[in-house]
Amino acid sequence: MKFKQALNFCEKNQKVFIIISSILFAAIHIENYTGINNSVIYYLITFAPQILFGFTQSYLRIRMGFGTGLAAHSINNFIPLILSKII
Repeated sequence: MKFKQALNFCEKNQKVFIIISSILFAAIHIENYTGINNSVIYYLITFAPQILFGFTQSYLRIRMGFGTGLAAHSINNFIPLILSKII
């Protein structure tokens, strides 16, 4: 019975969980951008795309499953790695 209540709670608050997880995703990945400019505007500009990618990951996870979200994140990490080796 408690599992059904927890599932109902999660389904009712799905948008809240997506927003929170997207912000946490961005916060975890903010260190990917290091620079000499540590102003608030700099962090907002670099934070926004991370939140957007967090929303994208949430969408893929909900609609297509965990594996698709994981593959998209891996590809997103792999492309800059390859480009850094080529350039």
